[in-house]
Amino acid sequence: MAIGIILGLALLLLYLVVAAIPLYLALRLLGADPSFRKAVVANLTVAAIAGLLQWLIGFFPGILISFVLILFILNKMFDIGWGKAFIVLIVEIIIIWVAFILMALLGIGFLASLGIYSRLGLF
Repeated sequence: MAIGIILGLALLLLYLVVAAIPLYLALRLLGADPSFRKAVVANLTVAAIAGLLQWLIGFFPGILISFVLILFILNKMFDIGWGKAFIVLIVEIIIIWVAFILMALLGIGFLASLGIYSRLGLF
């Protein structure tokens, strides 16, 4: 049982690190100066709030409110405007799609089935 808990926590940590890479790259591409740790915390915050909202008020209203909350969290955590937060989100989605396409072309598309980017509501 203890090994299962340790393995679960290790996978959660791996999930948080992998999921933060596109956000970190998008912020760097758009001229922000993020730390990787802040990107991990932002993803954790967004995932927790979005999951809770979707559980409490349903999927579709939760997605809409989560979208605004993602922009708000990016705006406050990285000190960027609302417009730049939206652009960061779009660039992050593009990075994710490019990564999935490259993985599929390389035959490692099974990694996409992990559901890492389901918080964006696109997969």
